[in-house]
Amino acid sequence: LRAAPHVSTFIDTHPQPITGETKRAVKNTLERLKKTKHSVAFKLPVDFNVYTDYLPKIPQPMDLRTLEGQIKDGSIQSIGSFMRNLRRICANCFRYSSEAPTNPLRTDATKFLESIEREATKVVADMGVAPPTIPTTNWRECLAVLDKALNLREGVPDAHAAAGVPDGQAQAAAPQIAQVFLHPAGYYYGGQLPKDYSKKVPNPMDMGTLVSCLLEGDYQSSADFVRDFRLIFTNCKRYWKKQQGGKAYIAQADKLSAYVEPLLLGL
Repeated sequence: LRAAPHVSTFIDTHPQPITGETKRAVKNTLERLKKTKHSVAFKLPVDFNVYTDYLPKIPQPMDLRTLEGQIKDGSIQSIGSFMRNLRRICANCFRYSSEAPTNPLRTDATKFLESIEREATKVVADMGVAPPTIPTTNWRECLAVLDKALNLREGVPDAHAAAGVPDGQAQAAAPQIAQVFLHPAGYYYGGQLPKDYSKKVPNPMDMGTLVSCLLEGDYQSSADFVRDFRLIFTNCKRYWKKQQGGKAYIAQADKLSAYVEPLLLGL
């Protein structure tokens, strides 16, 4: 069982090929990134035997060693693909750790992503190519909204979620309001969607896909991020409106939406 990958448009807007001098520059960039302080957790592939739930949650695993191999064997052929896969390393970290939003790896992923933006885009710009920066320039603020939403828990004051700080063991044990929106819907059905799901929900969305679209360059602005965040709640209501037990899911969507909406308006 593996989650379905979303389709990225970022590579279409940055099709410059990686050949000759460009390839050397890309390899040098990878070497510099591997030496950065916050790259340690992202150098090697995830051990799926240890993290048995990784593949169902993460549709396209990526790490620095794998990316380096793809550069060498030519399977990464454009600047767009290179930059997208670099950022995917960080996006995957955010996706997998969404059930533990105070996990220090999320800080490492943010810092490493900042290194990517600083190092890789500079090298690409030196090639005479328009720097393929993340189109959503306020991606940090978008991530902050996601983190606050992930920190919202049953029976815990909203102010604590906004601060993003654990409130002892009680908060850690309290269920996330967002727990049923973290991953693609198929994950919650063992990989097999209900037969009527696709008909009722033609454009699925979840918080994991949201962060991948944000960081991998599918969104052109925060308006796209806001639209798809709201789509999560719309889809929930659309599917569960007349379903047995649906009121509980809709209540979760309403509570999370009410909390997130003012934050989205501020982007």
